[in-house]
Formats: sequence, C-alpha cells, structure tokens
Amino acid sequence: MKKQHTVSLFSANPMGAAVALALGLYGSSASAVVVTTVANTSSTASVMANALLGENSGINIVAGSATIEGTNTTSIKQYGTYSDFNLKSSVAANPTLTMANGVVLTSGAAVVPRTNTSTGLTTVTNSGANAQLTKLAGRTTYDANTLGFNFTVAEGVKSVTAKFVFATEEFPDQTVTDIFGFFIDGVNYATFADGKLISNAVGSSNFISNVSGNYGIEYDGLTNVLTMTGLLNSLLSTHTLMFGVADTSDTRYDSAVFMNSLMAGQAVTGGISDVPEPGTTFLFGIALAAAGVLRRKNTGK
Repeated sequence: MKKQHTVSLFSANPMGAAVALALGLYGSSASAVVVTTVANTSSTASVMANALLGENSGINIVAGSATIEGTNTTSIKQYGTYSDFNLKSSVAANPTLTMANGVVLTSGAAVVPRTNTSTGLTTVTNSGANAQLTKLAGRTTYDANTLGFNFTVAEGVKSVTAKFVFATEEFPDQTVTDIFGFFIDGVNYATFADGKLISNAVGSSNFISNVSGNYGIEYDGLTNVLTMTGLLNSLLSTHTLMFGVADTSDTRYDSAVFMNSLMAGQAVTGGISDVPEPGTTFLFGIALAAAGVLRRKNTGK
C-alpha cells in the first residue's frame, strides 16, 4: 500500500508561480501543462463551461444553466482552466500528449507539481458525493468535482464530441479506484475502447505509466488523448451535459480529467434513423488522437 501524502496548494498567480518555480516544481515549457484557478464568483460555472467549448463548437449553452460542484476556497482550488498542455515523455516509446486549452476537474487539487514527487498525492476537498458518479462507479463517491449545463444544437445534429486525458495517482496498484463520467442526456459515454469505465484497474493496459516521472506532471498514470462521442436523445430539444471526477470508497489518492474541444457533431438530414433510446448498444466511429478505435456507448452498469 502506498503511503498517503498530502500536499499544500499553490494558487495560479504570479507569487504562487514564483514559489513553485523556486521549489523546482515547474518543468520546462517543452513538457508542461499550466493550470489557472478560477475566481469563485456567480459566473464561475459559466466561465468554466465556455472554456470547455471548441472553436465554432455549435454548442449553445442555455444562459444561467451552468453549475459546478467542487471546492474553491483560498486553501483548496479543486478545478480550473489549463493551457500549454504538452507532455513529452523521456521514454521515446511513449506518446507525446498534446491538447488544446480547456478545463480541468479533480478529486484533489487543480494545481499539482510538474514532476512526480509522490506515489500517493492526496488533497481532501470535502466536496461530498455525486449521485450520478456514485451510481456509475457502484461505490460511494467523495471529493466530487463536476461541471454541467443545458445546451441546444442545430437541427439534424445527432451527437457531441469532446477530447480528454484522465490522470490518476491510483495507478498502478490501487484496487479502489477513482471514477470519471461524461453524461449526455443522463447517459454516460466515458469508456475505454474495450468498453471499461474510465477508472483505473490494477496494472490496466489503458494507462501509460508515469511512476518513474517520465512525464512532467505529478500523476502516476495517464491515458492517451482520447475522444468521446455522446449521442443526443432525439426526443429532446434542449439537452443536458454533466461530467466529473470523484474519489470512490475513500478520499485517498487524487485523479484529474483534462477536457477540451466540446463540439456538436455534423448535422445530418434524412436517411438516418433517430438516436436509439438509452439502453440500446450502439457503435459510433470516432477518431482518437494517436490511435483510431471504436468507442461503445456505456449504460453505466
């Protein structure tokens, strides 16, 4: 069992950055990700929601519908936006992970060291459970961090897509693992190519090992840059999106999801059957960064 280690946080401001730099926590710009925490105001959820959208996304967020769940105090900043996501491994065989700017949600601290300094990074946020993530994981959740909103799309649009990287301290040896969910109209579409939930299994081949600190980030395990496709319920004119990450069963060992480029799928007219009701298996071709695979709709069971 790994020793639990709780770290203090650095807010993403000039003074905090200077302290972190002095302590050697920030790597070079060639292999980095910069997280900026978001001020806690009435518009915080809206700021985060809009930062998730890709250019010309075709997603129209319903005004006032954005909500965010998570701790955002002086001492604990659980979420934020990110930029300069360019993680290059010192191991030549490993892929370089590159993403456009977006948002980061965590079960701990949004700002973490840019070197792997711990095998069990833990920040207890006391943000509580999330019912959808608890149902998805089949276990009680803690330290939940979610972002959600209502949205509309143009007539004929049948789906939405988003890119993400899931990072976790649970890899490679923890059996009680954190969970990430991406729910469109109440249905989870966050799965690996093999149909498994986005949650670490011991030694899972779905993760790239960073135990030796090959990448310039704290987390022990990283996914590749993956693309999710969520199908829209054809019976609805206004749709819902909620995604988030949480600890399961205990509050130990943090995980994070970096997500961006939320886009409406290409509109279609005629000749295409309506989106099936939730519960029907449906395969939808999507592109994965660095690898092309088929993703399968997950019912959360």
